[in-house]
Amino acid sequence: MGESEMRRLMRRICASTLAALTVMIAAVWWGSWAQPMRAYAGIGRDVVSRHAVVIPAGEKAEDVLVIGNNATVSGTVTDTIVVLQGTVHLTSTARVDTVINVGGQVTEDPGAHVGAVYTLAFTQPFLNSLSLGVAMVVALWAVRLALSAALVAVPTVLALLVQARLHAPVSYLEKSVRRTGLTGLLATVGAAILCAITAIIIIGLPVTAVLLLLYTLVGCVGLTCVSYWLGGLTKIGRVQDGPIWLKTLVGATFMMAFGNIPVVGPVLLMVAWLVGIGCVTAWLWQRWSSRKSGPSSS
Repeated sequence: MGESEMRRLMRRICASTLAALTVMIAAVWWGSWAQPMRAYAGIGRDVVSRHAVVIPAGEKAEDVLVIGNNATVSGTVTDTIVVLQGTVHLTSTARVDTVINVGGQVTEDPGAHVGAVYTLAFTQPFLNSLSLGVAMVVALWAVRLALSAALVAVPTVLALLVQARLHAPVSYLEKSVRRTGLTGLLATVGAAILCAITAIIIIGLPVTAVLLLLYTLVGCVGLTCVSYWLGGLTKIGRVQDGPIWLKTLVGATFMMAFGNIPVVGPVLLMVAWLVGIGCVTAWLWQRWSSRKSGPSSS
């Protein structure tokens, strides 16, 4: 299908939809829903009915809308015929520009001239696919909501547990965000290499699981540090003078809000994760180095 044909198809669909909506509004306005209709004459007349509609040969209609019943066309429909939950039968003398059928079928006798036919049948495979698609969308939104809630709840709970101990790792973050981010990137690459090496050996699989668990734990603590640091950047007096968990809650809320921005959000969360990994790694390295050099210096 060429570009010109695609544009023509889109114009037809838009025009057909607009025509159907116009017909429905006109039907409600003139109260024609309850009027039984069988045949219509007169060029340019719109047809709306919940009963069976028959357009005999030699008669014309502009737009036809049938809901919950069948339509038989032997005449001419200059624009669009829309049938919902019904069958469209086009005899050999039918002349129709566009046919739209939802929940039924379209039958054409030899000799019928139709510009375009669009059908949407609610068969079991279609309903199964529709249900699967809806379920996947709902599941995706549920997972996204759960991750957003965890992004706020986990740092806040960890801040309540560690309290003032956050100051030490956060101090590395306050000195240089770029340096802690680079440290986090190197630590992540190193953890990935170690996991890949241990995963090759079957015996090393438990070690891989332990490494991944430790990396995740360090990352969660790191996000707590980043949240506390972001909360401290706010100029809200109550937050500045409040407890550590309040600053962490405010920072985590900001991080969650920016993290839900399309395209940019995941990148910001990845940067926050690496920065958090970096500040915790630097703090742990400093503690290990001081303990190692402590006995020798004494």
